Amino acid sequence: MSEALFGFLGVIVGAFITIFKESVAAWLARRRNAEYLAIRVVSMLDEFVDGCAGVAGDNGYHDGHHVGVATIQVPTPIFDVHDLDADWKSIPSKLMYETLSFPSLINASNQRIDGAFEYTATPPDYDEGFEARQFEYSKLGLRAARLAEQYRSSYGIPPKEVGRWNPVDYLAQTQDGILDQRARRAEQHTKLQQALKANNEGA
Repeated sequence: MSEALFGFLGVIVGAFITIFKESVAAWLARRRNAEYLAIRVVSMLDEFVDGCAGVAGDNGYHDGHHVGVATIQVPTPIFDVHDLDADWKSIPSKLMYETLSFPSLINASNQRIDGAFEYTATPPDYDEGFEARQFEYSKLGLRAARLAEQYRSSYGIPPKEVGRWNPVDYLAQTQDGILDQRARRAEQHTKLQQALKANNEGA
């Protein structure tokens, strides 16, 4: 009876060890896949952030020389991970969603930019269009930088090396500057409307 019991326990222990080894192997495989995916995505995000910083500094004129009609000087950065050959299920669902939905945010920004150039901006400067482009890509660049930081924090990826010029700081300054300009314009518009109303009431 005892020999049979020991034999049965041996079978159970052996099965448990096999399951444990397989579980550990599967976890290690997922971790390696996740780390590989994280490195690929972070590299793409860093490149996108740099591209956004270039757009944020593009006012349509080369080296600031106002000659002729303003045209886009810095190409629009691209971030498309849908064709990336990687195991997306290896990373947390929230991180996966934020990454895979990011291209749709870019598309929405591009639509707002196109609308500004088409319906608001006027030649030869197209100021409203370039402001919209600078603002939208400042926001996108900052969002991409935050997303890259999430990957770095989760998977131990070293921080990006930057020199004296930091693209993330530049994007933040550009965004804040445009917000200040818009606030001042809104305030001036409000004062003008109030003055017109006062004139009409006094007439």
